[in-house]
Amino acid sequence: GRPPPRRSPRVPRRDRGCGPCRALLRPCDGGGGAPGTPGTTMLSSAGDRRAEITVAVALTMIAAGAVAFAQVARAKRRRDRVRQALAGLSPLQRRMVGCVVGSCVADAAARPLHWIYSRERMASLLKQGARDAAFFPRSCSPFYTLPTGRRSCYGEEVVVGLRALQPAGAFDRRAFLLELERTFGEGTEWARALELRGRMRGQYRGGRDRASWSEPVPGPWLNGSVISALEQWRAHRDLEGAAARRGEPAPAAPEATGHPELCESDGLCAALPVVALLARIGAPDAPADARAAAEAAVRDAVSMLSASPTSVEYALAAAQLLWGVLAGGSLERAAERFVHSGPGTEAARDRVGEVLNAARAAGAGWDAHADAVHEWGKACSNPGSFSGGLHAALSSGGDFADAVRRTIAAGGCNCSRAVLCGALLGAAGGVEAIPEDWLGRADDAVDVLEWTARLVRHPSSL
Repeated sequence: GRPPPRRSPRVPRRDRGCGPCRALLRPCDGGGGAPGTPGTTMLSSAGDRRAEITVAVALTMIAAGAVAFAQVARAKRRRDRVRQALAGLSPLQRRMVGCVVGSCVADAAARPLHWIYSRERMASLLKQGARDAAFFPRSCSPFYTLPTGRRSCYGEEVVVGLRALQPAGAFDRRAFLLELERTFGEGTEWARALELRGRMRGQYRGGRDRASWSEPVPGPWLNGSVISALEQWRAHRDLEGAAARRGEPAPAAPEATGHPELCESDGLCAALPVVALLARIGAPDAPADARAAAEAAVRDAVSMLSASPTSVEYALAAAQLLWGVLAGGSLERAAERFVHSGPGTEAARDRVGEVLNAARAAGAGWDAHADAVHEWGKACSNPGSFSGGLHAALSSGGDFADAVRRTIAAGGCNCSRAVLCGALLGAAGGVEAIPEDWLGRADDAVDVLEWTARLVRHPSSL
């Protein structure tokens, strides 16, 4: 018969190499033998390469798991902070918080694609349509560069207005200007970026020649309205110093430091926290004298950054719409009421009516919104910025994320429009209307929420 098949000699278990070494395919003493003995099988270079790949994959999986665990932990801490901040607040107070937080989150979502005026350029970036517009992973603004999650100057103005209310819970011109100087003044990254901007292309003021800007500034972009306000505030501080040296009383803080010609939305951004906190006395059914006092307070806040009649006119129109929504009504109903019996100017009422009709006629399509923004103007000035922000909120069916995405995809100064759009839908649906993960993607969003919640718990006689 045939001889029996040849078999390899059985290696004792203790000589087969330890578990980690077998996995790594590396020589070792096997827990009982010396290197080079049958317990330490020497492998080919191909085997070593497979081992390296196995180890790399394992380490990658471990790292990914650690990152995922950290993200889950951060999300839990964020939810806990939000829940604690909102605990015990009434529905109105939650809408007040949503108004301020919504404006800041929407601005941060739009920031990476700010000031892209070419529709073709925007389309090339958003290959999947507007669904991937929010919190774009890299900064594509042709004028300045910031990490994703940071706010533009418009969103930062909202936070300045909020922080200026913190000490006393009421609007004070001097407190606002001090906070403006602390945030944007000398020694800040905003001032350093402005200086660099000046070196890159002469002194820049008020948006002139923006289309000719050739490369983005590394850092934030300080708006012309803030530059003007800081210049006036520094001049006032010089007067205070001179009065102190003469032993005279200090002059009162200037009543208006806004630019007299720029028709942009900076004043509205700074006044948004005041608008939210005045929801009770600014409501459509509040007594006439209370509503007049609320409007006067908002006008004072707006004038610190926007003194042009057009800016003030549309900032007050936005305040009236926000008060109507904060009172519990729908945005569409608030717009209808403003058109027919609102206290705004005739031009503002006509513009709100035009936007309302356009939103109803065009449907909910993103392209229809982009066409409307193109017609009214993509730039920062009003009434175009006001119109585009209102149209996005009206045409989105109350969906916060959808409204912000279509605002971004329409291009131009989408941050200023996003502030208004986010404030309107945050006021309509409260903090719950804002996607929970967006609160984690926007820098300091939970801090803004906590600050606002503290204010609405203890409102003062603003």
